[in-house]
Amino acid sequence: MGEKEEEFEKEDELRKLKKNLRQEKYKNENEKHWWIEDIKALEKQKEKLEKQKEKQKEKLEEEVKELKVEKNEWKVQMQNLQNTLMETTQTVKISLEDALSSIPPPVRYSSTGVTSKTTTKVH
Repeated sequence: MGEKEEEFEKEDELRKLKKNLRQEKYKNENEKHWWIEDIKALEKQKEKLEKQKEKQKEKLEEEVKELKVEKNEWKVQMQNLQNTLMETTQTVKISLEDALSSIPPPVRYSSTGVTSKTTTKVH
């Protein structure tokens, strides 16, 4: 082979290498573009999820507040019921004492007559 042929082959090989390099560069740029698009999409999704998380957190905090209020209301109702029960128990105790005090003394029957603590009747 002559010098010119070798030079031509080297130039041809160089052109092929440059062409391959441009194709690889284009391919890499294209892939880079898609990677950037994927990253942007993921960042948007992350922001959306963070907003959802914040809304859920606020909602849960509101529910906790409502449950605390409800708990306090139940405590007040329970205390009122306990107070009512104590008052009712006291009233029943007083009524029972009144009822027991109005029962006449016991009467005993014997063969000689009917006796009680206060009086005795003979047949």
